[in-house]
Amino acid sequence: MKGLKSKSVVSRLNHLAVALGLVVSDVVHPETEVLPAGTVMGKMANGKHRAYAEAEVSVAFSNAAVGFTLDVNSPLFKHLREGDTITAVDGTPLGVISTLNMATGVGTLGANSANDLAIGEKVKIASGECSIAPGDARVLANFLEADFPRLDAVGYVEGYITIDELITDHAISQFGVELSADEFRMKL
Repeated sequence: MKGLKSKSVVSRLNHLAVALGLVVSDVVHPETEVLPAGTVMGKMANGKHRAYAEAEVSVAFSNAAVGFTLDVNSPLFKHLREGDTITAVDGTPLGVISTLNMATGVGTLGANSANDLAIGEKVKIASGECSIAPGDARVLANFLEADFPRLDAVGYVEGYITIDELITDHAISQFGVELSADEFRMKL
C-alpha cells in the first residue's frame, strides 16, 4: 500500500525469531482495513485473531452511568468495536460497548459500568475476547491488507521485537520481558 511505513519489527538476532501463521477475523476487520507490521494480534475464542485494542479514558467511567469517552488519539483506539467487552488494563470489568463514535470517542455501555475508572486510565478489550497471553499473541511480521476471502498472515511469537506505539506497556507485560528502551524479547 502506498505511503505505508513501519519500523523494523524484529530488531536483532533474526535467526532466533519464530513466526507462525494466523487467520485474521473477517468479522472484526473490514475489507478496507490495513494492519501495519508490528500490530499486536490477540487470539479470539474461535481461534482466529484480531488486533489488540487499548485506549485512554477521556471522560471517566462511573458505576452509576452507561456513558464514557475514550481518547481517539490513542494508537489502538481504532481497534475497539461495538459489542466488545472492555475492562481496565488490570482486568477490572467495565461492560459491553453498545455504541461507539469512532470520530469523537463517545460511547455507551449496554448497562451501567460495573466499576469506576478515572480519566487517564486505560481500557482494553477483555482477555476472553482477545487473548495476548504467551502462545496466543502474535506481532504481525508484515503489513496486512484484508483481501477477502484470504486472510492468512504471519506473526512473531518469539524474538527480539521493536517497541513502538503499536505495542503498549500492558501488551509487553503480558507476553514479554522488557530488555531496553526500544525492544523486548517476546517469549512463547
